[in-house]
Amino acid sequence: MEKKELPLLGAAIAVGMIGAGFLVGHAITGMQSANRYVTVRGLAEQDAKANLAVWTLKFKTTGDDLVSTQASLDTQKDAIMKFLTEEGFTAEEIKAQGVRVVDKQANEYGGADAAAGKRFVLSSAIMLRSEKIDEVMKAHQQMSKLVTAGVVLSDDNYCGNSPSYLFTKLNDVKIEMLASATKNAREAAGQFAKDAGAQVGSIRQASQGYFSISARDKVQESSGGDNGCGDSDSVMKKIRVVSTIDYYLE
Repeated sequence: MEKKELPLLGAAIAVGMIGAGFLVGHAITGMQSANRYVTVRGLAEQDAKANLAVWTLKFKTTGDDLVSTQASLDTQKDAIMKFLTEEGFTAEEIKAQGVRVVDKQANEYGGADAAAGKRFVLSSAIMLRSEKIDEVMKAHQQMSKLVTAGVVLSDDNYCGNSPSYLFTKLNDVKIEMLASATKNAREAAGQFAKDAGAQVGSIRQASQGYFSISARDKVQESSGGDNGCGDSDSVMKKIRVVSTIDYYLE
């Protein structure tokens, strides 16, 4: 190779290196741009009325003779059955539970308590499972009729014999709520992109989130807690979902 060709070759190599450097730099810039994204959360809420009521009416009686005590319990059972039937519920909606018998004298740990009260304690329950929400609410307001009929209702907790109102049709509203949550998330991403001088691109990654169903109008105690019944005593429910979505920024 002649000496006069060396400068030309050096210049060609230099130009090639500069071009390669530009391409590499451009590729790196492109990769960094592709990795620009924002993580946002989209919220969707909806009110819904409970579609199922489960009402467990617990009752008991005591006595020293097992046969007569059982008869007394059966009388209370019949009174509850009659009450629910008169309130418009069918036999398919009403289920009688088994009988629990406690013999205090047979309990070696009964001690003075066994001697102080009646020997036998019999208890049972009737469960109403119905989609007639309004009828259940009305029947619950008429519980004084059971007291008049001689029914001794037993309370295991603060809520006592109150119905539980449930919403079981989440699948009917899930798609609509997820679409609403996604729209809300994109609006939040759009505001962020605007502030950053960018535009919202496609979804990089999405998480559906957790659906929660709570009481819409929860009663609060003066201490700040709920009324001890959780959310089941409320007929109106608040359905909520929060979706987490990553959007590319362009």
